[in-house]
Amino acid sequence: MNWKYWLAVLSTTGLTVYFAKKTHVALPEFVSYYLNDLLIVPLTALITRTVMRLIFGAKTLILTTGQVLYIVIFYSVIFELILPFYIQRYTADSADVMMYTLGGIFYLLIINRS
Repeated sequence: MNWKYWLAVLSTTGLTVYFAKKTHVALPEFVSYYLNDLLIVPLTALITRTVMRLIFGAKTLILTTGQVLYIVIFYSVIFELILPFYIQRYTADSADVMMYTLGGIFYLLIINRS
């Protein structure tokens, strides 16, 4: 499957969850609390890789494990360590870090090669 497929699936799913929560649609607990955390790393990595391919003109460029790990650490630090101290709606949750990590693994194993 190509990058456009994954971009459409990841962004549509994430936006659907976001708008369902905003309109108070009842969602299963996993979907409500963790699905977007699972999707954000693959979506960020996919967009990053696409931009890098455009900039460098390398159609077969893939992100390294270190680059994806950086994205996982970035989201973990910002959303689980820093923001909970400043914005009440953010809470530190180790399950979110696990979702970022699983999203990174999914990206590396499935999406990065497409």
